Amino acid sequence: MTALPVRRTGTPGQSGSAARQRAGLARLRIVLFAIAGLNGAHTAVLPFLPHVATHLGLSPLLLGVFLLADPAAKALCQPLGGALTDRAGPGRILPLGLVIAVAGIAVVMVADQAHLAIGGRLIWGAGTGIAVPAAYRTIAVLAETYQVPPARLYASFGAGAITSMAAGPPLAGLLAPFTGYQGVLAIAAAIGLAGAALVVVRLRLPVPPRASAPGTGPAERPALRPGDLRAVIVFGVCSLCCNLAWSSVESLVPLSLGAGAHDSTGASALVLTAGLVSFIAVTLALGRLPDGARSPRAGSAAAIIMGGAGIALVNVDALGIGLPAIVIFMGAQAWTYLAARDGMTHHTGRSGKAFGVFGMIADGGNLLGPLVVVLAAGPLGPRAAFALLGAVCLVAAATLAIGTRILPPVPAPASFPEAGAGAGGRHRAPRLQPAPVTTGAALGRPSATRPDRAASVSPPPPPELVYLLDRVDAVLLLADRYLQPGPHLPGHSPGPAHPRLHPSRRSVRTGAPRIPHRSTR
Repeated sequence: MTALPVRRTGTPGQSGSAARQRAGLARLRIVLFAIAGLNGAHTAVLPFLPHVATHLGLSPLLLGVFLLADPAAKALCQPLGGALTDRAGPGRILPLGLVIAVAGIAVVMVADQAHLAIGGRLIWGAGTGIAVPAAYRTIAVLAETYQVPPARLYASFGAGAITSMAAGPPLAGLLAPFTGYQGVLAIAAAIGLAGAALVVVRLRLPVPPRASAPGTGPAERPALRPGDLRAVIVFGVCSLCCNLAWSSVESLVPLSLGAGAHDSTGASALVLTAGLVSFIAVTLALGRLPDGARSPRAGSAAAIIMGGAGIALVNVDALGIGLPAIVIFMGAQAWTYLAARDGMTHHTGRSGKAFGVFGMIADGGNLLGPLVVVLAAGPLGPRAAFALLGAVCLVAAATLAIGTRILPPVPAPASFPEAGAGAGGRHRAPRLQPAPVTTGAALGRPSATRPDRAASVSPPPPPELVYLLDRVDAVLLLADRYLQPGPHLPGHSPGPAHPRLHPSRRSVRTGAPRIPHRSTR
């Protein structure tokens, strides 16, 4: 009986928070609409492949190049898109990427020769690769501005992206009696241009200040640091395994059912649709759960479940086993993928470069998936290929369980008010703070004010692990030469050291020791 009055407490703050969250979700729909045209076009062209090959005179080899040109260009251009996003802001780079992708779609649409169509696919993929990091950075800005939990926005974005891709083939089938693939691509191009215009007119995202402007700090210009690169590799490899698993299963299921089922087309559509519905449902549900549900430990457990379900898909021709297996497989994959995405957000904040490199690694799974299909059609066979996918899922589980142990710790993420909750504080991207002043408790001795602090101090890491991490940092600092362009040149004052870098680290460009943060002394 007392619950109702408690929930009514703070009604003005509740209504204000709910209104802000609704505004943030409404602007997320603009981003989804802008990306939907590109995602739908990727899959809508697949039913027309025989006609495309005949019209353009594509040999089997050229057809393979035509299909791989788009995902390869997308993967390679994502780091570039992330770097441009950090420099110019997502409000400029997201429309730019959409317009480049639409230009590539237009080239494919009017091409009458194989090399023109392949060139168009390359431009199409490059534009998508530039737009994707900007879209993720846009979500981070929306979460901060409108106080919406980032996990909820990322989950809604992922579910919407998968839905638009799943809707491509059915829509192509409905339009096939009235138009060819050129008409379908024209509709996708129109949606892409309309989405770019909406991003410019309605979102009006802030433009980051110049690097040389006074007062510019890491909060305004997110920087990718060696510790972040380590997180990008860990979570990127996990996502690579997820993408590899799905890009293989979507072809292995029809191959396996074609040998054992009478109506292989209908059975394949039923199994794959059930998997996509499971992925979307689990993604949306996880976006509303607390952060602990998407922790690396939970993601590792989900990857193990995904591996077991992938092995069970060996018997996919028996629908009584295949349907539950694909539902569990895709649900666990969504859980693993969101755990990796949440880890990226916690460890790298709003860095567009981080999401660009992450996307490049993750998209490598989409390129390796067809290789598993080729092995399944040749020496391995579909059953052994499903077992191989189970091993890939175990690699994802081990990456999350072991890889996250070498990452620097992060503070607890800022709490966001859920829908109907009181207004909370403004969200800031989680960042590591400078090391506190050394006290007796920090050295393992009881403190006068907190005698229990000594029990919570972790033992020092073994020297071998410290040496290994130093070597990893050396390699990542070399990569930082490309990933961290800036004004830190000889003769230019680099300013205070970034709090996420240990004071003993030396500048990559000048070789001078970094200045310790004054608040730590």
